[in-house]
Amino acid sequence: EDVDTFATVYLNGHELGKTDNRFRRWEYDIKPYLKRGTNELKGVFESSELKANEIAKGYDHKFPMSNVPWAKNQALIRKPACHAGWDWGLAQMITGFCGETKILAYDDCKVDYVYSTQEFNSDFTLCALTVFADATDANGRAFTATNRFVIENPPLWWPNGVGKQEFYTYTIKVGSQTITRKIGLRKIEVLNTPDKDENDKPGARMAFRVNGRELFMKGANWIPCSAFENEQTPERYRDLIESAAAANMNMIRVWGGGQYEKDCFYEICDELGILLWHDLMFSCAVYPGDERFLGSVREELKHQIRRLRDHASIAMWCGDNECVGALNWFKETKDDKPYYKKLLEARHAVSDEAVTKYDPQRAFWP
Repeated sequence: EDVDTFATVYLNGHELGKTDNRFRRWEYDIKPYLKRGTNELKGVFESSELKANEIAKGYDHKFPMSNVPWAKNQALIRKPACHAGWDWGLAQMITGFCGETKILAYDDCKVDYVYSTQEFNSDFTLCALTVFADATDANGRAFTATNRFVIENPPLWWPNGVGKQEFYTYTIKVGSQTITRKIGLRKIEVLNTPDKDENDKPGARMAFRVNGRELFMKGANWIPCSAFENEQTPERYRDLIESAAAANMNMIRVWGGGQYEKDCFYEICDELGILLWHDLMFSCAVYPGDERFLGSVREELKHQIRRLRDHASIAMWCGDNECVGALNWFKETKDDKPYYKKLLEARHAVSDEAVTKYDPQRAFWP
């Protein structure tokens, strides 16, 4: 997970494959190459900046990104945009194995993702919880196991300052494995009904309703908590999120120029009742619309949405940050706005489709 970004991966000298997206999960069959005793896993990494410059030669249009001082083709690669520098942070084009690296051994099946849907009655005295486990059997075939629970008087999860963050524990059996998870039960609705302003100009309100109750959302913007991967520690996450809760925040926005965060970030937000307006990782740029790029994005969203969707804290998926505005920022986009607008719409369609497929109970906000 979180291989940043372009690497050729070897086990005991045998090439397993190449990576090109920081936000995907990469898996390889290593059984033919394992040996008794010590095994060597090696990644040979390329410069993301030079690789992006090489990719740019294959396009007849430019894809500018604002705020980036040096790596001018950062929008062409799936790596945190802010690694190339931003108005608030230094350019630090890190590389390496930045997430977990595991050997997974199994006889009957391996469980890839566990997630659920929640259906409440009108007065929240009943919750139907359906749990899904996406798995792969020993022959490489994908399948999904399910379990359904009907919970009377469910313990409800509330945002910070409104009520308690209570959790429900469930168990699902997949093959020979028994998996136990803790989940916050709550219903979140995004209200976007038409209205008019004081000058009678039509528009639409935006509000969040949690467990049938409209709440005033107050919070801040979340960027990666350090430019250096080894400084993004659970202790640092907890200190910042506890500070947000102590300041009476109940929602923070995960900014699209950063990263899908580490598991502990979401776990702490669940624990402390901090809702997340969660951008997908696109910011202040125009992006390609060809299959090389969008195909990679599809795989990224297929992984990240299933990985994260069971967190009570995630209130909504948002398509990006300021990419509509970017259509008016650069000479290239102003000179050929219909072309870049079409690409933006195509990417939003891919994101919308992914949220609809992998997390249908949450809103997608383009």
